[in-house]
Amino acid sequence: MARKIEKTRYEGGREGALTTLGGVLLALGIIGLIAGVVLASSRGAWAEGGSSWVWVSIGGASLIWGIVMFALLGAAAEAIRLLKKMVGMQYAGEISEGKPYKVLVCSACGKPPVKHEEHYAQGDFRKALTAAKKCENCGATFDDQ
Repeated sequence: MARKIEKTRYEGGREGALTTLGGVLLALGIIGLIAGVVLASSRGAWAEGGSSWVWVSIGGASLIWGIVMFALLGAAAEAIRLLKKMVGMQYAGEISEGKPYKVLVCSACGKPPVKHEEHYAQGDFRKALTAAKKCENCGATFDDQ
């Protein structure tokens, strides 16, 4: 049975501020896109011809800017967290981790025994991987296990 335990978490620091700023800039980019579309459609901008695409373009550019800043500031915050962890300092937020997964590879060459292109179109890639008797890359034969 599980029990409740107390765990210390930390707030603030530059890494927390960068993450928050990235979220705010992304929200401003979304608001800019909405404002650009609203300005383009208001007061008959589409009928006047010529000025509506400018507003939509400005809105789209603000959205792209918000997405890029969100990604860059998130990466900078992650770098600060990693540096703080390396030197033993406390840091706010969590360090991202990749999720592990398993793949079948040939022990002789280290590549998948079946070439992807031939089997993806047929939808039988996993079946082809497990049923392979010979590596299509190096020609090594597999023992039945």
